[in-house]
Amino acid sequence: KERIRVEPTQEQIEIAESALELTDNPSQAYQLARQVSDGFIYDEDKTPSYIENNPKLSVVSDLLDYYHTDNGGTGKLIIFADYTASIDRLVEHCNEASPSWSVGRIDGRGLFPNNTLDLFDSQRNFCLVCHPGSVHGLDFSGSDCIVYYSNSTNPDHRVQSIERCEN
Repeated sequence: KERIRVEPTQEQIEIAESALELTDNPSQAYQLARQVSDGFIYDEDKTPSYIENNPKLSVVSDLLDYYHTDNGGTGKLIIFADYTASIDRLVEHCNEASPSWSVGRIDGRGLFPNNTLDLFDSQRNFCLVCHPGSVHGLDFSGSDCIVYYSNSTNPDHRVQSIERCEN
């Protein structure tokens, strides 16, 4: 298993430091740091503000290229993300950066498109972006690559997502 570590940009470090100065609550500070790591920060209205030049998105683009069927991959990629804002941004990014890939998502809002599971099984070059807690009982063992864009704070979600993807 290969692990890729993506270093934060200077902009992310500065945003995180500024955000952490706003709170004395360790739990809130932890959540703010996780948000910045994912390339956004929620404002007081729970609207995400995205950070430009997120290095994680560059790695996702590279993985989509690498695992494309034209390059010898099976064209199956699963990306797990813990925040709705991260899932939304990943779906948007994958659609823009790699139009030859189809993108589906599974999260607390349901499946989109509705036939996402059938498409994952049957379509070439399909990227599935999902919350690790939303895949209970599903089988994604045909994937080339599993990416944990962000980790869930619930260890059961991590274990469950790993079990869904084992061959």
